[in-house]
Amino acid sequence: MDNPKVFVIIVNWNLKYDTIALIRSILTGSYIPYRVIVVDNGSSDGSVEAILEHFGDTVDLIVNKENIGFAAGANRGIHHALTHGADFVLILNNDTIVARDTLEKLIDMAIHTPDIGILSPAIFYYDQPNRVWYLGDRHVRWLPIPLRISANMLRPDNKILLVNYVTGCAMLIRRSVLDKIGMFDERYFMYYEDADFCKRAEQAGFSIACVPAARVWHKVSGSTRGNISYQYYLKTRSRVRFYRRHYSCLAWGYLILSTLWIMLVNLFKGNKEIVMACVKGFYHGWRVNP
Repeated sequence: MDNPKVFVIIVNWNLKYDTIALIRSILTGSYIPYRVIVVDNGSSDGSVEAILEHFGDTVDLIVNKENIGFAAGANRGIHHALTHGADFVLILNNDTIVARDTLEKLIDMAIHTPDIGILSPAIFYYDQPNRVWYLGDRHVRWLPIPLRISANMLRPDNKILLVNYVTGCAMLIRRSVLDKIGMFDERYFMYYEDADFCKRAEQAGFSIACVPAARVWHKVSGSTRGNISYQYYLKTRSRVRFYRRHYSCLAWGYLILSTLWIMLVNLFKGNKEIVMACVKGFYHGWRVNP
């Protein structure tokens, strides 16, 4: 596969300036994707008009009437890409910026490692460009949940890091993975849809990896910034659903204790809205069919 068709998919909700900056960083890179797809989730900040004004038909714009969530929004873009012959799709959060050679390095590694179905770049904090935000998670035999791998793994001799999970913030997916396991589970709405996708991909026999030489900078939680209680609600709900579906009783014990700890800390701080958001999220996560 000398010249694969790569589609970049960006889900936007009321972050027009961030999305425009991301698209610019993609289109000025050393490897230009076949198409950039922007899925707008019912933005009310003039995102659609601004993106059209800046890029015209340079990007494919899919406009949803309402916010259908990250998973469903990404799936709209993935479906469009697959329909138009995509070999790879790169999912990117709209509050990220990519290095000039990020896509080039990801695709080069993907071509040379056909057994790896999902690849992610090293992700750094946007406001602290040399500080690692995320590389991936690995299972540890004696722990009930996976752990983030250390930033110390970001060494020149580590060309690739095999992991069990990467984040949908920046995730290159091979078409064969999507053909075999389908797309994101839209019942998550936001958070843990990427973990669920990685889990299903691994169960289907695909490997997952981080490519440290490929770099992305993340502004972190841009779409939920300013609504912290809603963010806690979504995270708790999705987390409960994920652990119900994929993990053991031991992991459930950890989940309950860690959720109680978050609630106690916020209760002590007087953040009653966050406490109630956690309670509501736990209840709704439990009620949704896994």
